[in-house]
Amino acid sequence: MLRNWRKMLGAMAVVAGMTVPILTVSGASVKAAGGITSDCAALATTAPGSLCLESSSNGSITLPYSTTILKGDRIPKFTWLVNEDTSTGDPSFTAANVADCLPLSAQVSGATATANPGLAIYQTAGTGNLKNCPWPSVHASAGHSTVIASGNQGDVASLATLSAGKYLISVEAPDFKIDGAHFEIRAGAVYSVNEEVGAAFIVRMNPLPKKTTTVRVHVFNDNASTNGQWD
Repeated sequence: MLRNWRKMLGAMAVVAGMTVPILTVSGASVKAAGGITSDCAALATTAPGSLCLESSSNGSITLPYSTTILKGDRIPKFTWLVNEDTSTGDPSFTAANVADCLPLSAQVSGATATANPGLAIYQTAGTGNLKNCPWPSVHASAGHSTVIASGNQGDVASLATLSAGKYLISVEAPDFKIDGAHFEIRAGAVYSVNEEVGAAFIVRMNPLPKKTTTVRVHVFNDNASTNGQWD
């Protein structure tokens, strides 16, 4: 309530002789009071159609690139695109994967496994089917990710029609760097956002311009590489 009340006041107010910022509206964001809390916290839920975008940090305060964007500001104008998060495999070293991915020659005996428990997992080697091996180094991976849906701030309700699965949403907004988030849909609801189970459907974007820094790079003439090839 207080945040909304402050947004409806003028751009500046004088309090006890001190000038205090009250409201600032840019072309891309609606100012939150102080920018220290999330505008999306009261709007976004685990419903896919509740997608909400907000600034992940304060904007630049360095002239001539000073902005009025504060951390937590909601971003009302944006475009979005959802891709299927196609699985590239499972590189984990589990007993099931060892059975499907390693040859029979890698298998160890029970006596060896007892003497060296660290090798026990190799007892299943070669007992599965190579066709079922999920290791990315063994099976082919898709060369593209299918576009499922796209739209703008007025179309987010259509996200409610997404079927169960994993997705990547990419977002663009004026005055912000392109950003996005991985999310999973289960039983018609957002199960996780960036692997955080139960998180509200919020995507945070970095305001532009980004702060600069100094990078020192040491360059040398690499003409004697160990493999004899030009890199």
